[in-house]
Amino acid sequence: MLRLTWVQPEDLLGHELRQARLDGREPAAIEARRRTADGPDAPERAGACASRADGDFGGSVCRAVSGGWDTDSGGATAGSIAGLLAGTPDALPDHWRAPLKNRLATTVADFDGTGFDTLAHLTRLEATRP
Repeated sequence: MLRLTWVQPEDLLGHELRQARLDGREPAAIEARRRTADGPDAPERAGACASRADGDFGGSVCRAVSGGWDTDSGGATAGSIAGLLAGTPDALPDHWRAPLKNRLATTVADFDGTGFDTLAHLTRLEATRP
């Protein structure tokens, strides 16, 4: 059974889940129905978490993953948005950046070990290409 320990008061899904609990309905069924109708929630949740964290990178990521469900996508998306809003990697707390050592670990050919700064540069080149 799905158990909620915290839901934002203004969250419509949270309202529906609380009402389901009061009515004796199974919250997991509501979430399944919502996902079928709306698709994944990670982008919306991540945007909301980043916008309400007042520039706190860790707060953005932690809020996104603490809600459960699609935590890896939510955390990654919130971190991406918060990182963009920070403007520069140096604006992010060192305890979030240091363990990564500016290196991507991936199975994508030719990109394993590539620096995030290099990936950002390549992305900018692609975005500005005519």
